[in-house]
Amino acid sequence: MKVLASVAALISLTVQAVSAGFVTTSGTAFEVDGKPFYIFGTNAYWASEINWSETDLTTIFTTMATNDITVCRTMGFADLTTVGTAPYNIVYQLWTNGTATINTKDNGLGYFDKVVAAAKAAGVKLVVPLVNNWSDYGGMDVYVKQLGGKYHDEFYTDEKVKAAYKKYISTFVNRYKKEETIMSWELCNECRCAGTGGGLAESGTCTTKTINTWMTEMSAYIKSLDSNHLVATGSEGFMNTDSSVYLYSGLSGVDFDANLAIKSIDYGAYHTYPDGWGVNASEFASWGEKWINDHVASGTKANKPVVMEEYGVKTHDASVYKAWSDAVYAANSSMQYWEFGLEALKTYKGEYTIYDTDSIFTSTIVPAAKKFKARN
Repeated sequence: MKVLASVAALISLTVQAVSAGFVTTSGTAFEVDGKPFYIFGTNAYWASEINWSETDLTTIFTTMATNDITVCRTMGFADLTTVGTAPYNIVYQLWTNGTATINTKDNGLGYFDKVVAAAKAAGVKLVVPLVNNWSDYGGMDVYVKQLGGKYHDEFYTDEKVKAAYKKYISTFVNRYKKEETIMSWELCNECRCAGTGGGLAESGTCTTKTINTWMTEMSAYIKSLDSNHLVATGSEGFMNTDSSVYLYSGLSGVDFDANLAIKSIDYGAYHTYPDGWGVNASEFASWGEKWINDHVASGTKANKPVVMEEYGVKTHDASVYKAWSDAVYAANSSMQYWEFGLEALKTYKGEYTIYDTDSIFTSTIVPAAKKFKARN
């Protein structure tokens, strides 16, 4: 019995050593070191795309942490053909005449090291998408154009493009695969068959199968490199269940249920933007509650967690934000609003940005964050 007990203890210690501090899943729940991890988080794309000082990065992440925001989604891509002027000089991958050079200097992955260090010191986990569907900070079109392609969706099918993306993934993921501050890698930010208007056109042959096949390949590739971190799609979570409603039709190329069924996808991500999706303003709260519950149901069916990882309304209507956080909380699920802003640093302020000095931050965001964190 003593021998068996010793072996069991050794196995337990080995498992803990591998997973200590990393976010894992257990059925439809997230955990850290075997304890529940309910997420109320945010997004701050600009934290990794602008060259902030280490002092500023500390301010950014400690402000999140002191307000009980536990996870931040920030971008792990800047696939560019030119280098800007500081502080807008972040380039993770520089493309020149069809050749990509991954930048490990202080305005490249050396800078991302500082982002990770600041988040770690504050106790904030990071979700990191590795390529953008849109043209901001380069995106998929840069890969396709640089490698002689014609259509946006060749990113998912062209072997040269896929090899280039895998090379980038390998460098990025291997650099941080032992870093528990990172919660997950995402295959993309908002994959679709179509890209940015004015960019490369869609081929007309891209379907939900095209993107699902690509997600299967890329998620398995990441898992082959890194067994510590979760992998998610980073998509908007469009469904493929009702051809009469665009968001549920699969026409975007996204099939949430099929994507979530991929073995190497650990959890489902979905976004919520009724302003841009043709929803009547008077129905934002109720429509969002249904959207949330539909995705939670998909997660239950797949026995995987789901996260509403981007959401917002342009009016910052507190009643809508509260209705949605109540729905997510009641479903024992998780959420990350778009997006965090910091008044002291005059960070980017878009239509959906919520500054830490805005009334909705103190009246609605912070109470929700505290409520979710209290479950952990």
